[in-house]
Amino acid sequence: MSDRLRLLLLLSMPGCAPSWSELVSGGGDYTCALDDEQRLRCWGNPYILTGYDYEPAGIPHDLDASVHHLCGLDSDDHAWCRSQPFSFNLIQDNFDERPVLDTLCTGLNFICGIESGRTSVVCWGHGEEASGWLSAPAGSFEQLSCGLYHACALDEAGRPSCWDPTGALGGSIDYLGQLEAPDGPFLSLDAGVTHTCGIRTDGVVHCWGGYGHDFGVDAPGFRFEAVRAGFVDTCGLRTRDRVACWGAGDGSGTEWDFGQARPPDEKFVEVAVGRAHACGLTKHDELICWGDNTYGQLDIPSWWDR
Repeated sequence: MSDRLRLLLLLSMPGCAPSWSELVSGGGDYTCALDDEQRLRCWGNPYILTGYDYEPAGIPHDLDASVHHLCGLDSDDHAWCRSQPFSFNLIQDNFDERPVLDTLCTGLNFICGIESGRTSVVCWGHGEEASGWLSAPAGSFEQLSCGLYHACALDEAGRPSCWDPTGALGGSIDYLGQLEAPDGPFLSLDAGVTHTCGIRTDGVVHCWGGYGHDFGVDAPGFRFEAVRAGFVDTCGLRTRDRVACWGAGDGSGTEWDFGQARPPDEKFVEVAVGRAHACGLTKHDELICWGDNTYGQLDIPSWWDR
C-alpha cells in the first residue's frame, strides 16, 4: 500500500480525523491548521512545534506563517506568535503595544498589520538599524502579505505596493526584485519567501521577484481563484477546484525538486505551500500533503487527544 493511500485511509476513519480550517505553511518545513474545535495543530519541523511565546487569548484566527514562526490574531484582534526564541526575540520589541488589527502578516524578523478602523499599515520587529516600529507605506490598504524580507499590500483600487520593512534588501541581503510590483489592478496577492504573486481581475496570475523560472515565478496562463507562494514554488486554486503548481518541484530533477509542484488529482478548497512541500484541503475535508518529507511534513497526524 502506498504511503499516500495509507494516509487517506487513516484520515477517512470515523471518529479519528478532525475537520480543518485556516491552513498555512509560509515557506517553512511545517504546516499548521485549525481543527473543528478551533485548536491549533502543527506538524513537520520541530522549530514550530515547541510552545508559545505569547499564548493567544481565546480562539486564534487570521494565521500567517514564516519560515521559523507562526503568528495570528487572538480573540481581541491583537497579534500573537508561536516561535523558537531566537526568532521571536527579534520581533518582540513593542509587542506589549500591539494595536488592534484587521489582518496581519509576518516575515523573518517583523510583523505588519492593517489597523482596525483605519486601514493603515503598521510594522514592527528587528531592522538593520534598530528594533521597534518599522517602515510602512502611507495610505489606505485592504490586503497584506509578507515574504521573508519584504511585504506587499493592495490598496482599495487593487494597486500593489511593496516595501522592505527591515532595510535588509540590497544591503546584507540580495535584492531579487521583490519590491518591483507591476501595475494593478489585482484582486489578491500572496508573498512567498523571495517572490510575490497576484491574481489580476481576469483571473490570470502575475509574479515578480525571486530567482526566476525554477522558483515559482513563471505562472501558467490559467485562471485562478487563489494563489499561494512558498519558497521555491507557487500553487494556485483554479476555477474548477483543481490545484496547479509551478517552480522547482516540477520534476526537473534540480536540488529543490521533491515533487511539490506536482499536486494530486483532487478537488481542493485551500492550499498551503512550504519550502519544498505543499498541503491541500479537499472538498471532503481531508488534508493531503505532497513533496519533501524530511521533517515529517507529509505525516499529517490522523488524531490527537480529543
